[in-house]
Amino acid sequence: MAEEKLTSQTAFNKIANHLIEQGCPALDDCKCKYRLTLLEGKILKCAIGCLIPDNLYHPDMEGKRVGTLFGTYPKLKELLNQVKYQLLFDLQDVHDSGIPENWKKQLIVTAGRYKLEIPKSLKAE
Repeated sequence: MAEEKLTSQTAFNKIANHLIEQGCPALDDCKCKYRLTLLEGKILKCAIGCLIPDNLYHPDMEGKRVGTLFGTYPKLKELLNQVKYQLLFDLQDVHDSGIPENWKKQLIVTAGRYKLEIPKSLKAE
């Protein structure tokens, strides 16, 4: 079954909801990971990692920026080709550079920059 292509709004909603629910970055040795399996088996995902379906994920993706992935993984590019490229970079930076306590604020600012609707997960206190 083909994956449904994401728009900037649907990608933003998915990332915002994921980051708020996860509440911590997917970091290993101070490096962002698209997927990080913890000792107890829990899997953490970064902002972009939560957009990558299991059938498209490959460990070789780790350590590469999202734009680089598009050249190597055309099915991922096809899935995300309706999402503004710079939005993906900005959301990757929210995760990689941000402090989880500041994610809501950073995500709201990002939504405003791209004229996106703010999902309920960012409105809740």
